[in-house]
Amino acid sequence: MTEGCRTPEATRSRLPRLGHSGRLRSGTRTFTMLLLGHFLVFVLAMSHDEIALQAVETGWIRPGQAELAELGIGLVLFVIWGWLSVHLVGILNGARAASHDETE
Repeated sequence: MTEGCRTPEATRSRLPRLGHSGRLRSGTRTFTMLLLGHFLVFVLAMSHDEIALQAVETGWIRPGQAELAELGIGLVLFVIWGWLSVHLVGILNGARAASHDETE
């Protein structure tokens, strides 16, 4: 074979592997992003009252509506948490089905 004719396998083997191959799969990345999303929503939920207070101090909302803003922020975070959880369960069910198919 000449130098200019390389097979895709030969080209791929020359490329450096950046990271663990299991962590580079798209399902693993999605799972990691969902876990990070859960963590972010948790942190925001822990400080949603401070967020509403800061919004009052900066003038984004009126002082009388701070409690309503807290409830609204909490509701939005709850919906996001549910959406993340549903997708996380879907990924876990898909992984379980894939591992079940491999064992058969």
